[in-house]
Amino acid sequence: MFTLLCIDDEPSISELHKMIFEAHGYRVLLASDGSQGLVLFRSETVDLVIVDYRMPGMTGAEVATAIRRIDADLPIIMLSGYIDLPNEVLQNVDRYLVKGQSPPDVMLGVVKSLLTRQ
Repeated sequence: MFTLLCIDDEPSISELHKMIFEAHGYRVLLASDGSQGLVLFRSETVDLVIVDYRMPGMTGAEVATAIRRIDADLPIIMLSGYIDLPNEVLQNVDRYLVKGQSPPDVMLGVVKSLLTRQ
């Protein structure tokens, strides 16, 4: 069973991801900010991270950079309500999806493809 770490400060988004991914056989860990997400990342075995870009404290880009320092190959998906993020924000992520424009089946497909490439 693959373990996904979802880091998002919006509880409704986190709970939706948890419900969708668990229904498809994934174990899901939730964190409400970057610091909590990094604590979970360091203490649990994680196969893929889904991180929101804009959060209080740390941005998703900062979280992705910190994760890459620990595991350069771990798949990371960045989510954002912004349609266009600068390249430097996306340099440490494998995929970028826009919140509200990526239906659950698209996100599931992206997760599956990133996990099978490992």
